[in-house]
Amino acid sequence: MEYRREIDGLRAVAVLPVILFHAGVELFSGGFVGVDVFFVISGYLITSIILKEQQTGTFSLVRFYERRARRILPALFLVVIACVPFAWVWLLPEDLKSFGKSLIAVPTFTSNILFARESDYFTPLAELKPLLHTWSLAVEEQFYVFFPILLILAHKWRAVSNGVLIAAIGIVSLCLAQWGLSTNPKIAFYFLPTRAWELMIGALIAVYVLRPNAQRVASNELLGGLGLVLILVSVFAFSEATPFPGLYALVPTIGTGLIILFAQADTIVGRLLATRAFVGLGLISYSAYLWHHPLFAFARHRSLDAPSLDLMMGLSGLSIFLAYVSWRYVERPFRDKKKFSQRQIFILSGAASAALILVGVILSSNDGFAGRSATDDLAFSDFDRMLAPNHGLSPACDHQFTLAEACTTSPSPRLVLWGDSYGMHLAPALENSETDIPFRQHTMSSCIPVTGLSIVGNVVSPSRAERCLAQGTHVLDWLATQDAIEYVVLASPFTYIKFDLLTADGEVITEDKEKIALDHLKATVELIRANGQKPIFVAPPPNIGADIGRCYTRALLFAADTQRCDFSPDQMSADSQQAYRLMSQLSEHAPFVSLKSLICSSDDSTETCRVSIEGVPIYRDDGHLSINGSAHIGKTNDLADLIATTADAFWAGK
Repeated sequence: MEYRREIDGLRAVAVLPVILFHAGVELFSGGFVGVDVFFVISGYLITSIILKEQQTGTFSLVRFYERRARRILPALFLVVIACVPFAWVWLLPEDLKSFGKSLIAVPTFTSNILFARESDYFTPLAELKPLLHTWSLAVEEQFYVFFPILLILAHKWRAVSNGVLIAAIGIVSLCLAQWGLSTNPKIAFYFLPTRAWELMIGALIAVYVLRPNAQRVASNELLGGLGLVLILVSVFAFSEATPFPGLYALVPTIGTGLIILFAQADTIVGRLLATRAFVGLGLISYSAYLWHHPLFAFARHRSLDAPSLDLMMGLSGLSIFLAYVSWRYVERPFRDKKKFSQRQIFILSGAASAALILVGVILSSNDGFAGRSATDDLAFSDFDRMLAPNHGLSPACDHQFTLAEACTTSPSPRLVLWGDSYGMHLAPALENSETDIPFRQHTMSSCIPVTGLSIVGNVVSPSRAERCLAQGTHVLDWLATQDAIEYVVLASPFTYIKFDLLTADGEVITEDKEKIALDHLKATVELIRANGQKPIFVAPPPNIGADIGRCYTRALLFAADTQRCDFSPDQMSADSQQAYRLMSQLSEHAPFVSLKSLICSSDDSTETCRVSIEGVPIYRDDGHLSINGSAHIGKTNDLADLIATTADAFWAGK
């Protein structure tokens, strides 16, 4: 196949935005689309190789898999093995257990399936997974397994042309991707059936270019330039809020296709991509992709708070250096058939795979070795308990509207705790308050406590948003039948304006979201008051947009001063400030209790928000209260009494 320097240069355009996106460079908010560029390139190159060899009668499935093994596995295994000692020393048990599962998933080509089950790609938790980026390799590896066989069968039976077959697969896959965004966004993001259409764009280009008696595709400055513009627009204009990988993903993938087709060596874009800098980075792009995410993930584990941009840029440079080393001394030697025979490649690949799977089984089956010593006084299991999910009374209260006994402290509750995960985390505080007010918990993650409104987007799929709307209806209908309920606590992060909003009539609100949210919250208050009950809001704990809980545990683990994790209210994140602004705007319509006043205290005229109080860690992540932290706040501040007296005072005489 004719070598095209500009395609190697295109790999540089793909990998650099991915690295800078994961490094946290805000300008590259859509840098994740670099993976989509890679998919199109892979579809084009792999299909070109297969069709060329089919035309000459030299295609061999065994040789195809040998080439893929030489290309992918040596550098991949090097990076994965290099991660193991750092994971053992720095990862908490739950993280190490998850890492062990990823060691199993990498050589079995199932990383995308594993991570689809574990976390959303755009959450802070995902940034802590050293091998998260291998999901895209799993997609390509699954493609390598199935696609050649499909082309072999199509070549043998000749029932349908390659072009028609590939186009049909692509159309079905794109439809699945768009449908998946509304039903299960994580599966749509990670799985091959919803990503195959991107590979099919490249494959279709290969079929077109290699069709019998085809003339060379003419260079086109305009279309080649348009292709580069489309990629750059998606890199700089897209963000984690962009629904992906549905129709929006057409922008970078069509852009990539236009470059492959029309930005040939005699065009401006072709000459740009064929420069030494772009080609050089493109040649090592695979290794650069492999190295960057583990470096970033372990830096985040080792840092008390979010690593500085300077550090992340330094690590970006280090990933490029390591990429060159592994390309020079690992990738290239293993591709040389004179140095490693086919038999050696398969034996070494099998042995390395078996070793990684064995280590992964050991780590995951032993629960991340939670009993291993972390410090003189603490085991790693102690840190896991500090960061354990806070479901409130029971995990059973976190899935759907339920009247289960596990979700109430008494058959005759006087208070209802209604909210999302920020409602759940108040349950231990109410349970441990000196004033015993029996309560029932009605909570569902990501479902805001308001009538006729739900957040919607990448965080909450449309189908999930519909369930949230139903949850609000069920809670309010149930409250209308409960004469014994005195207080209704509405708890949430109240960061509605950062998301689109779905109304009960199916309208998606993208403008004036703060006003819409306020109107619905006021309507919710009125509905509760119509029952003779007293609604009261609980504003969320202050946060700074970083994982405060992990900051505290890392300070203990690495023998640093835990007070380094404390912060000033002036450092509160925009989300946190917006929540308190919303509460202030509602203050004439309903009372609210501020957790900020319970966590932050003044000392020598300086107000400080404490990450731990009397040795008890308050946060479990970037904003939720830990189980013990919630209990401590309830016990020392009698939160139940504070809620009741605040509500009574506000609603007296109204």
